Amino acid sequence: MNSGLTEITTCASEVNANHLKAVLAAEGIEAFVAGGRAETMMSYVGVALGGVNLLTRPAQAEAAREIISGRQHSNDATQPDWYCRDCKVAVDCGFECCWSCEQSRGLVGGEIPPGEIDSDEEALGEIAEVDAADIEARVTRAYRAALFGIGLFPGFLHLYSSYLLNSVIGHFHAMSLPTVRRWYAAMIVNIAMIFVIHYVLLYYGLPAFTD
Repeated sequence: MNSGLTEITTCASEVNANHLKAVLAAEGIEAFVAGGRAETMMSYVGVALGGVNLLTRPAQAEAAREIISGRQHSNDATQPDWYCRDCKVAVDCGFECCWSCEQSRGLVGGEIPPGEIDSDEEALGEIAEVDAADIEARVTRAYRAALFGIGLFPGFLHLYSSYLLNSVIGHFHAMSLPTVRRWYAAMIVNIAMIFVIHYVLLYYGLPAFTD
């Protein structure tokens, strides 16, 4: 279905993608939304699923990107962020729908209450500290699982370790140098052990069970 089309941007939800599609249509550019329903219904794993892609024909891709970029810059320069009264969260001015409830700005939008900005910044600081501690803990568990897996439950523990390592990809800025080193050490052990297990199964096979 996407053959011959070019991706121009990725949106957090199908609602935002359809809004940009309408903006492009007003400029005479036909766009298509790909992968919307699963990501919208499971928005809590949006990054893992890759978001909702907005596609167009290659000949119109550059013009479409310029329109989207120009619109975002215009919004950033002339409009403040707005506030969803239902969810009680601030929403970037570049979005016409709340990222949480996906209702339009016209229905639930309002000005950010006084003091909300300061409290949001404090909350973000607390979240950042919690996230950093959680990332450190995940890498430590992954490192231990990789080492223990060499002699105890090889394969299973290395898959678990790999899962933990993959869950913190993109957060190296929040890790200390020793944690980064443990991340790479655990990943190397996991890859090596998976290759060893694959080799054993491929060339020796599973043991035969006989009466």
